[in-house]
Amino acid sequence: MLGNGFFQHRRAVHERSKAKGSDSLLDALGQLLQALADQLVIVAAQGVAGHIGFFRLGQALRHFGVAGQIVHAQRHHAQRSRHQFVRVGTFAAVGGHIVHFAVIACVKPALQVLLVLCQVKPADPYFLKAQLTPPRLDRQGKGGKIIKCGEWSSNSGHAQRETGTKVRIILPDIGAYRRMFDTKPHLPDALYSAAQVRDLDARLIAAGTPGLELMQRAAHATWRAIRRRWPEANQLTVLAGRGNNAGDGYLVAALADKAGWQVNVLAVGDPAGLTGDAASAHAAASGIDTQAWGGQPLAGVVLDALLGTGLNGEVREPFLSAINAINASGLPVAAVDIPSGLSADTGHKSDATVRADLTVTFIGLKLGLLTGDAADLVGELVFDDLQADPALVAQTPASAKRLDAHNLPYLAPRPRTAHKGLFGRVLVIGGDHGFGGAALLCAESALRSGAGMLTLATRAEHVPAALTRMPEIMSAAIRSANQLMALIESASVLVVGPGMGQGSWGRSLLSAAANADRPQVWDADALNMLAAGQVSLPKNSVITPHPGEAARLLGVGIKDIQADRPAAVRALARKFNTVCVLKGSGSLIADADGRLALCNHGHPAMATAGLGDVLAGLIGALMAQHLTPFDAACLAVWLHASAGQKVGESGRGLAASDIIPAIRQLLEELQPCLI
Repeated sequence: MLGNGFFQHRRAVHERSKAKGSDSLLDALGQLLQALADQLVIVAAQGVAGHIGFFRLGQALRHFGVAGQIVHAQRHHAQRSRHQFVRVGTFAAVGGHIVHFAVIACVKPALQVLLVLCQVKPADPYFLKAQLTPPRLDRQGKGGKIIKCGEWSSNSGHAQRETGTKVRIILPDIGAYRRMFDTKPHLPDALYSAAQVRDLDARLIAAGTPGLELMQRAAHATWRAIRRRWPEANQLTVLAGRGNNAGDGYLVAALADKAGWQVNVLAVGDPAGLTGDAASAHAAASGIDTQAWGGQPLAGVVLDALLGTGLNGEVREPFLSAINAINASGLPVAAVDIPSGLSADTGHKSDATVRADLTVTFIGLKLGLLTGDAADLVGELVFDDLQADPALVAQTPASAKRLDAHNLPYLAPRPRTAHKGLFGRVLVIGGDHGFGGAALLCAESALRSGAGMLTLATRAEHVPAALTRMPEIMSAAIRSANQLMALIESASVLVVGPGMGQGSWGRSLLSAAANADRPQVWDADALNMLAAGQVSLPKNSVITPHPGEAARLLGVGIKDIQADRPAAVRALARKFNTVCVLKGSGSLIADADGRLALCNHGHPAMATAGLGDVLAGLIGALMAQHLTPFDAACLAVWLHASAGQKVGESGRGLAASDIIPAIRQLLEELQPCLI
């Protein structure tokens, strides 16, 4: 619960930070966090759910550089019980670097959890009252989302006591703190092209912010990120190019020199050719040792200020040798705005691309930093808006939306009078000889993701295995398309293709599905036969190609798909008038109207067979629960990637079936079945 004092403190901190300049922002943030901690209250019930909530709180706070304690209150369940709640107390930010949150609350007292029993005092602003009226929510969830005890959401500001053992809480939606509930904090939702960000930069200057001041803000943001990432470092080598990216580098060099670091600037482009703000930045670093690039040894932290977003075509000398030297050095590398050689629009790498450990980007988040080759090249991604006016930024429509927990499509809670017929009958069609596992994974995923009823149409040989694994699945042995017609008639959503094969059996079943007036999800061999022109895709459908399938669907090579993934997914959506999910690192979702969403979650342990079958079943289940194809695809991709990221933390050996329980748990935590 946040009182008026917090907002007054926030305004005061904002004024002080404006008066002192950007150097004081870290201290101002610390004061702001102190005010937040003093008035933020969470509620937890006794048990595992509450402890999970504390862990998530710790995860969120550590990104803000906050140290402190969590106070946990238990709850009695006797008649006329005293309802005991939880407050977060005495957090203090440490200036200069991030202090990881050290106290993770769990059931083990050895982990320094402080348990304090507190009776509710209505007059005490630090505690919530019991018996509050439930927040008003419409069926779309507007006005806030209620979550289980100890979990986090982003709206309202009230808690509700419910009979039984659950306490649910809704936290406030405060603009700058919304990212606190983001799985990857500090990254905005809106994604832009390089041209859009350059236009934003120009409009900020036209609105009254000098270009040199923006450059100085960028330098300060980069310098703070370097100090936080490498707190023990004391040496910096800056490789500066010819444009504004070089100007940022010169200003970072000046800041490092002022802090007492040993600084060396290697000019890969002639500084005499710099103009405008970049020339002014170079002048500010005039007292620093600057040499022309000639293959000198690098030392300390290496700062890539070579090319930025201005790259056109392949990298040429002298930048080619400079990039190769950076990658061969084995030193820690930070990149200004974007690693040199990486496309800000597509995430495609050049023949020579800097492999950074840290990338600090500005004003608008570039789409290319989150898809394609970017995951192996960007390292830790830090975003700074350079204090840009949000209203001015909002005038530029985003190229895409980055999916995360706070902005996902909303799956409405179920009424207490719910029955299975309300949540659809999913029909999974697939599983030719030797490929029954793919169809079964798809069916299990759909059932575990909330489909009311699930039917699997497959080869007779797979029916016993399906019944043994999940007797809840209605398994039908199908020899021909004629047997499929009655099942299609009773289904609300079809998922077609997992393990289907491209033989006569698969072709006949796909033909029957293609002629059905039902929303459908097509994957695997259904896409290969679609690419061959054997069938047409029905309306209200979703296709889920990986890059190889996408290449066949568009009649190009896989390299062409990966060279511009955003263009490829848009082309597929337009060509087939459908929703398309282009799988891979930084999965993309597009529809025929031009909407584009990106999910930057996931884990390399997910590179294993069967994950696509799980995703197809998940999309089908969400469509059966009345989400539109685009919304179902967006929510499913995020759940699938986030569950894989969670399970993937255990390392190699992840099996596709491992993430199905994690998807179910994540969906319930995010959007509960019952409120």
